Amino acid sequence: MSGISEKKLFKYRALTPLWISVFIDIIGFSLILPMSGFFQELYQTSTVMIGLVFSINAMFGFVFGPILGKLSDKFGRRPLLLISQFGTLIGFIFLAFSN
Repeated sequence: MSGISEKKLFKYRALTPLWISVFIDIIGFSLILPMSGFFQELYQTSTVMIGLVFSINAMFGFVFGPILGKLSDKFGRRPLLLISQFGTLIGFIFLAFSN
């Protein structure tokens, strides 16, 4: 019985890079989210504005998800994931050195 469930668990091994990139994205977002109160005090802004700033990730995902899907159909999933992860790395570097 364990052999059957093990085979089903690893049926989609090709999706492993996708799950790793989603995990990295979630880690990056969850590092910033607890500091939202600090950002509100620092920039003297409303909670609505902070919510809009944090929802930009979801808005861009909604707009560019289908575009990246078409590009991955044309050029392959791996090159698009590598380019996306490189962009995420650059964003995290900017975040690390920002005030």
